[in-house]
Amino acid sequence: MLKFDSIQDIIDFAIEEEQKSIDVFTELSQKSINYKLRILLEQLIRDEVKHKEQLQNLGQTLPSDFNIELIGDFRYFNDLNKPVISTEMSVPEALTAIIEAEDIMSNFYNKLGNYCTNPVYKKIFFQISEEEKKHKMLYEYEFNELIKIPE
Repeated sequence: MLKFDSIQDIIDFAIEEEQKSIDVFTELSQKSINYKLRILLEQLIRDEVKHKEQLQNLGQTLPSDFNIELIGDFRYFNDLNKPVISTEMSVPEALTAIIEAEDIMSNFYNKLGNYCTNPVYKKIFFQISEEEKKHKMLYEYEFNELIKIPE
């Protein structure tokens, strides 16, 4: 179980998660022999970099009265068990893990947005959640294309 003592802890955690995604997607992209997957990963990397920058900016502009009480029971987060994504995985395994990770992070940011009372921050969290959801749908489509059996 993750425990956050401040909103800054939550933002720092989210920044670390985005950086982990950037690192593994970069490595997967560099090792991918599938051109279409490499292009998709490079776009995903750009999006994750944007998320990280948004979160860093958010962390720098937090008002002094923005504290953990404003987001209720988000202090404890029990359901953030992202899959490990490795360059040793096959393409289908990596896509499956990416889909699951994007879904988990979309839910994380959505939950943050639901608990957040500041409208500016709420909008940012919901925006990142939607982008993560789009990533999930894109990779589900690509996975289905990859495993499609020719007729």
